[in-house]
Amino acid sequence: MGGDFRRDINGLRAIAVVAVLLFHFQVPGFSDGLVGVDIFFVISGDLMAKMIAERDALSTFSLLDSTGQGAVEYTLRCWH
Repeated sequence: MGGDFRRDINGLRAIAVVAVLLFHFQVPGFSDGLVGVDIFFVISGDLMAKMIAERDALSTFSLLDSTGQGAVEYTLRCWH
């Protein structure tokens, strides 16, 4: 299972968050904060899908694993 930290992906997510913050602070040129939100969710969704696919290939995927946190675990791991 891939546990490699992707600095490039983390950088893209940081850019998306900054775009949303600039929108909220009403900085000229950042009139659509939803673009940053969309970028953030697409990247996070891609990471989650890859983790699920890896576990599915190993026949270890379950929405509720033995700890009862399956889907929650995947979501939280994407935020780190």
